[in-house]
Amino acid sequence: MPYGSYEFTSRPVVKCRCGIPAALKTSMTEANTGRRFLTCKFYNPETVMRGCNYFKWVDEPINETSWLKSEIGIQKRSLERLENRCDELSSAVVRLKESGKKFSGFFKFVFLLFIFLIYKLVM
Repeated sequence: MPYGSYEFTSRPVVKCRCGIPAALKTSMTEANTGRRFLTCKFYNPETVMRGCNYFKWVDEPINETSWLKSEIGIQKRSLERLENRCDELSSAVVRLKESGKKFSGFFKFVFLLFIFLIYKLVM
């Protein structure tokens, strides 16, 4: 079963042997579901290789109920962020449509003025 990762910001920065901050991830294996660990950010789940082989468990195994509650909280926060972003994008679309209408009228005016000036020059 593949690993999933979640960032937890309340922990001190720990560096792997590569010298970069280690990634805090959550195990999704059957044996260690929900257990958190630090690993090199160069971890590749497809080849199961780690850049510098740095690996350290952060905590003891947690029970499934605690893990599910934690996962639900993470997903709720993610959904809230997505909903906020959706609202921001919807507002941006409305603003762009309004500004597009303003420019549309302005360009029509400029075009008609241009035609009028050409007409006056020709006549």
